[in-house]
Amino acid sequence: MKILKAGLMTTIQDLGRFGFQKYGITRSGAMDPFAAKLANLLVGNNMNEAVLEFTLIGPTIKFLHDSLFSIAGGDFCPRLNHRPIPNGAPIIAREGDILEIKNSTKGARGYLAVKGGIDVPGSLGSKSSDLRLKMDGLLGRKLKNGDCIPVAKYGEFSSSQTNWRLSPQIFSYLKEAEIRVTDGLQKNWFQMESLNAFCNNPYQITSESDRMGMRLDGEKLERKTDEELLTEGVAMGTIQVPPSGKPIVLMADCQTTGGYPKIGQVITADLPILAQKKPGESVFFSFITVEKAHQLMFEQNSLLNEIKSSIQFKIKEMN
Repeated sequence: MKILKAGLMTTIQDLGRFGFQKYGITRSGAMDPFAAKLANLLVGNNMNEAVLEFTLIGPTIKFLHDSLFSIAGGDFCPRLNHRPIPNGAPIIAREGDILEIKNSTKGARGYLAVKGGIDVPGSLGSKSSDLRLKMDGLLGRKLKNGDCIPVAKYGEFSSSQTNWRLSPQIFSYLKEAEIRVTDGLQKNWFQMESLNAFCNNPYQITSESDRMGMRLDGEKLERKTDEELLTEGVAMGTIQVPPSGKPIVLMADCQTTGGYPKIGQVITADLPILAQKKPGESVFFSFITVEKAHQLMFEQNSLLNEIKSSIQFKIKEMN
């Protein structure tokens, strides 16, 4: 694939590198792993295959050979040779076809998967771009105009492979605003009034948000102690509260340790909701138990496995 226009922030991501944060290596990976998995399933890939992640403004791409691709996540009004194509469906592109991924009308991030995967080197079990360490993806940077992305050649494709799509209901989470969290290690450091405000008032995504963290504007959170915190481990979804009292939710490219008190931890199942919020949009927080968080993640994984089984059945029918 050749990148004709790179869009605002387009990078190569898979599900990230796990098990290395204790060595100071950022996880990276898709901000919305649910959408990235769906995009891969739609073309018959492993769920952890590398995809293109784009933010707010998508890329324009020329296909250099016949490919089967899909787009999942936010709605970017994609067009193939100027004709609208759906989200959540496998699409055939012929050599020379032009894919235009426009501005997002719903959600902040989209994912493009190509059958056979993106053929770039990886390390530590991942092809994900780490922009701070300049590691993996395409030279460890975001894509730019003129880049050529090597993708697998995967034989012939027929129209029978593309006469179906996912239910739009699958992407209903793009409209959700409630973010469920479990207790942070320093939750009891905060005044009761602030804990109530945290759960009962909206917090707006600011323009300073990025792949490292979502910076929020809303009710200031006041501490009831002047105790200082030694640096501790953090992870994607950790909600830190700096001296300003305005929460920061750490995301895929976050650091591995932090010294601000942690009021909560966004549950894994709700990270896709947060990842799809644009600057200016608001979210609400609510506390749940760890047991409930595990149940919700189990339900999300069960949905993905059902979709995977259904797609595999369709592929067998066509062969």
